[in-house]
Amino acid sequence: MTPLKALKDKKNVLVIDDDEDILNWFRMLEKKENEYTFSFLQDELEILRTLINQPPDLIFLDIYLTHINGKKLSEIIQIASDHHIPIIHISTQEGAQTGLSPQAFMRKPLERKAVDAKIRSVLKI
Repeated sequence: MTPLKALKDKKNVLVIDDDEDILNWFRMLEKKENEYTFSFLQDELEILRTLINQPPDLIFLDIYLTHINGKKLSEIIQIASDHHIPIIHISTQEGAQTGLSPQAFMRKPLERKAVDAKIRSVLKI
């Protein structure tokens, strides 16, 4: 397999969070994995451009963002996307998972093995 083909076959995981520490945590995870890549957004207002230009295979979405509630943003993403994109909501707040399935929520602080397992499960890799 050529390097370009291998890169093309990798799944893209988008992380939307306004906390630089969380984005850096995912960047460290990316260095250890070779079956998927990450892209990052701190400004959730850029999501529509990203959905058009580089649609992700999976999204990790902070529930409490600066400009919009993450649950509301996930509704907008599903409406704006031309296909279903799985979304894993993340938060440190107790009770943030209300109304979400257990498969669609992870509590911060995140653990590498749990995140890796969730990505592999959702993306079937």
